[in-house]
Amino acid sequence: NSKVAPAADSWVEITLTYNPSPGDGGKLLGISLGNLAGDVPETSYLFFDNVRLTYTDRAPEVLDVLNGGFENPVQTTTAYVTLSTNATYSWRDANGDTWPAVYLFHPDATLFSSIPEGSNICYIDTRPYNGIGSVIQTNLFPIDETKAYTLKMMVGRSKIEPGLPEYYARLLKNSDVAADCISRVALATDS
Repeated sequence: NSKVAPAADSWVEITLTYNPSPGDGGKLLGISLGNLAGDVPETSYLFFDNVRLTYTDRAPEVLDVLNGGFENPVQTTTAYVTLSTNATYSWRDANGDTWPAVYLFHPDATLFSSIPEGSNICYIDTRPYNGIGSVIQTNLFPIDETKAYTLKMMVGRSKIEPGLPEYYARLLKNSDVAADCISRVALATDS
């Protein structure tokens, strides 16, 4: 569903499935979420929340994505914490520490009427990195070649942004892309 995009003040669920290939067993699974907006102020903000990972054998089993709702640490309304490459939190900024662009953020009602899970969300601003911002969590689980993995997350568009940037979600095996979903839609503003 790589062409799914939320309207203003809403969220959509993105689903990504990965079926391991022979030889993938034992590699470590990871997650990368990114913003491909470019340096365009009107569409440079992107929000993620409620990241979940499951695998299917006979019955689906939920795997623990550390801080998948971005709730640690808890933030007060409009407060945020910057994720850096040295973050003590499970997610980290994949672009380096040169400029804060990825945050755990607690939005107020001026941005969203509601959020999917908890009170914090992941907020990615691309302008500091010349157009690409991303958050990553690596070395989650050893891959079992006999199982299919499904990654789901919510992507949000705030009330005040006229558009939504292109974005991606990826499952990683070690540091290589195992499966990805890249939005390739240019969104018109809401009228």
